[in-house]
Amino acid sequence: MSAVLFDEDFRTGSTGAPAGDALPVDRWAVRPGGDGVARRTAPGLLVVPEAVDPVSGHPAFTAAAASPMPRWSAFSRPDDTGSFGLTGPDGRRRLRVQAELAVTVHGPADSASAALLAVDRVAGAVFGLSLTGTSVSALYERLPSPSGADPFDLPRRVGDGVPGRMVRCALELDDTEVRFEVDGVVVRTEPSGGADRLLLGLATYAVEPRGQGLELTVGRFTVNGFDLASRSAEVPLSTLPSSRSVDDENGGRHDGG
Repeated sequence: MSAVLFDEDFRTGSTGAPAGDALPVDRWAVRPGGDGVARRTAPGLLVVPEAVDPVSGHPAFTAAAASPMPRWSAFSRPDDTGSFGLTGPDGRRRLRVQAELAVTVHGPADSASAALLAVDRVAGAVFGLSLTGTSVSALYERLPSPSGADPFDLPRRVGDGVPGRMVRCALELDDTEVRFEVDGVVVRTEPSGGADRLLLGLATYAVEPRGQGLELTVGRFTVNGFDLASRSAEVPLSTLPSSRSVDDENGGRHDGG
């Protein structure tokens, strides 16, 4: 059996799209103090830095950071816990978080990125799919923790990036394994480390502001739960072709305003 646990179609005019805030607080936890603003547009949720480069007119990061911590992040809130459990009404289950993402980087193509993330806060594990202007990478990271487990960061490039092209990203996790999917193809598998509850969301990254900026467009964000007996079941993210471009729906490139 399967169940839709969370479904957000950010495109303006879509069924059920809120008329107020781009990310209502009862459905999304947005990192405070970040360098990013979000608004709904025809192609989807548009996230850009708050500032604009005075020369190019493109959105540009300004806040300094010592490491590529998220410039902006938002995690979906299925309930008051703010996380998704790998135990459902019928026992253990797997989760599938999926999103349509498009990235345009202003400046060096790999100087900024955006990612679909699954975070196990207890174990300090981070799984994700990251897009830059030239690449798609599968992220597998364990943060330093009081348990003394050795931290690691093992990104792997799994494809090429095309500015403005919608990429169908998905992470499928249970208590033993995580699968990374790009446009319906499994590009990496790793052990999940026995995850029990997960934060599922989105983030943008940039290390040092050098006038670069990033535009992230999110067409749709969905979380599904499956009991472990239905491992072969799949829920298609969208009937849209993977080559769909943000420009195709917006009549031209976003200006970030």
